[in-house]
Amino acid sequence: MRCWPRNGLRLVTLALFMVLAACGSGQADWGNCPTEGCEGSLDPSVEYTASHLLEVHSPVEIGPWPTVLLAHGSGQNAISMRSLAEAITSEGFVVFNITAPTRAPYLKTVEHIACAVLFARRYTSQYGGSADNITLAGYSLGAAMGSVVGLGGDGLSGDCVVAEGSSEPDAFVGYEGPYDLALTTYEIDPAILESDEPDVWAEINPYVRIGGNADLTVRLVHGIDQDRSVYDVVPEVTRDFGAALASAGYDVEVVILDGATHGDAYRPSTEAFETMTSLLTSVAYGR
Repeated sequence: MRCWPRNGLRLVTLALFMVLAACGSGQADWGNCPTEGCEGSLDPSVEYTASHLLEVHSPVEIGPWPTVLLAHGSGQNAISMRSLAEAITSEGFVVFNITAPTRAPYLKTVEHIACAVLFARRYTSQYGGSADNITLAGYSLGAAMGSVVGLGGDGLSGDCVVAEGSSEPDAFVGYEGPYDLALTTYEIDPAILESDEPDVWAEINPYVRIGGNADLTVRLVHGIDQDRSVYDVVPEVTRDFGAALASAGYDVEVVILDGATHGDAYRPSTEAFETMTSLLTSVAYGR
């Protein structure tokens, strides 16, 4: 049984969302956590590029477990996403939670995320994870640049400590990513960048990558809150990106959360936090 139809776009409201967790359970031959959740362990300082570290969260129970890679937002680091990493681990995942550079024009962000997927694919088995079930999850800038990697990350891994393998994940889950940089208040002028540095623009623009990694499963989440801040991404960015992916034949769903704010994705006990956790569980265990 598939909980979501392939090759189509569906807008999902929070009232319908909780079916995801039920659909995802028991449909793949992965390890099972106790009903109260998996006890996790932490490897806090793992070098994955010449200049940056990631942390690895893993269940103490024997796997194999699906693997998740978390990419943070602008100006953040792995600590920002640690609560989400711990929550995901307790559901039965090995989680690679990265710290990556986030300075414009973000090419280094893309390279570090691509490297982290390579690294996770090579080393997740050492933590009880599966290299055949890798989901990349991004927040804000990490979602936008993560989507570039998801749609075509091979060859973008920069100074990675792992030189061979695929940096394309099996699934991608993004929360409020600025997928269309022309519609956000981020730190670059897309028109100038496209004109002056077309190669860089092509490598950080998710729309250019559409058509790559055709089997990628995509789940996009966006909150709608009346009290918006300068960091918020307008909902149309997520809706339009989802529609473009659906038109290209991807298995994509868009989840809209009324009242959720831009920062809720990594704040425990919020609807967005629970939604991200449940979506990752559904995607990984539903394949």
